[in-house]
Amino acid sequence: MGPGLNFLMVENRQREIIDPLCEGVQIGSLDALLSVAIQCVSSSPEDRPTMHRVVKLLESEVMTPCPSDFYDSNSD
Repeated sequence: MGPGLNFLMVENRQREIIDPLCEGVQIGSLDALLSVAIQCVSSSPEDRPTMHRVVKLLESEVMTPCPSDFYDSNSD
């Protein structure tokens, strides 16, 4: 088992999480996904995003230009 995500982030080696056999990985999307993942596992509950916020982050950072209206809500 390799090093954990938190360790890789601290060491600025987060891209090592990619399986070397994977092709076509979009680094911008990977960075956005890792950023959301780190927020979701924060040891401080108030720093963790709501699921609505996670969806919005993923739509804006990863899935553009095809956002979904599935979670259309005013709550954050």
